Amino acid sequence: MSALQIAMTGFAEHVQLRKRGLLNFIGVLAASLIVGTALPWLMFFGGPYVDTLAPVYEFLGIKTPGMHVLLFPTAMVGVAVICLVVEAIGLGYRDSTLFLVIEGDNRSVRSDLFYLFLRVSGVATLVTFVMTLGTALHVDAMTALGLDFSLIHGTHPVVQFFVLVLAITFCNYWTHRLLHSRWFFELHKVHHSAEHLGVLLPFRAHPLDHYLARVYTTASLSLFGIEPSVLIAWMGINAFYQSMVHSKIDWPKWTEYIVVTPALHRIHHSTEPRHFNKNMSILTIWDKLFGTYHPPEDVPGYGLDGVDRDNFNTDHYLSEVFLCFARWIGLKRNT
Repeated sequence: MSALQIAMTGFAEHVQLRKRGLLNFIGVLAASLIVGTALPWLMFFGGPYVDTLAPVYEFLGIKTPGMHVLLFPTAMVGVAVICLVVEAIGLGYRDSTLFLVIEGDNRSVRSDLFYLFLRVSGVATLVTFVMTLGTALHVDAMTALGLDFSLIHGTHPVVQFFVLVLAITFCNYWTHRLLHSRWFFELHKVHHSAEHLGVLLPFRAHPLDHYLARVYTTASLSLFGIEPSVLIAWMGINAFYQSMVHSKIDWPKWTEYIVVTPALHRIHHSTEPRHFNKNMSILTIWDKLFGTYHPPEDVPGYGLDGVDRDNFNTDHYLSEVFLCFARWIGLKRNT
């Protein structure tokens, strides 16, 4: 049998034993899509009656809700499902994230599902708005207006794409290094608290972590005047890459000269001290230029150590998000 047939057989046999696990997973995806689609509509129609929601519309880029509100949540769920299938075929079903999702007994993977819901539903954006007391939307708007130079607007889409990739991956690298600093790592611990590497892990990040990515993306778009079609192409490719780089599927050796591969990214999530703060980029060139490259080797394990380990994967999902924020601003100490 082919790898696809083996994976499909394993999936079918597992579902017969864990039907409830599959239904729970479908429920999470459905809830994410429903909330992610309904939230813009509720906010739009609630605006005339609740004036304080008006800034949130602007933050989400909503003028008049229409069928386009389906695109973002549907695309994220679609990419997640595709990557789950690809991983199950490439690794074998029983070694895949999909197996653990349906099995339902892995706390780390259950947390990944919560963060998938938080991101796809748009609730993460509302959490960001609350935590920043509304200032996040002003930073985003000021970034767009202050850097509105459109340096390469009107050039060929291929040129725009490569400029966008270089700009965003450069900003991503330095933002990632900032998140690993003592000033921001308390927030970034959410991502590094994962004890299982799998294709759902990109969703697992604190809402403020995602917001920083939004800011440098907005800056790049405004500075260079990138067309929407180019942005959409990048978002699709990057979403697939971010999921697959967290898988345990090995890529061809030559790809390490271009991008950080799963073998390189495992180093980044390693609990081995000599691996800390290594392989932080998307393009390998940034790690090599700025001294954070580490070649692939065996990794002892993933996640956080000591007290930090007890603060995550507790099944108290929303409280983890807010307690992490409280520890970051100094209202609460590690316990």
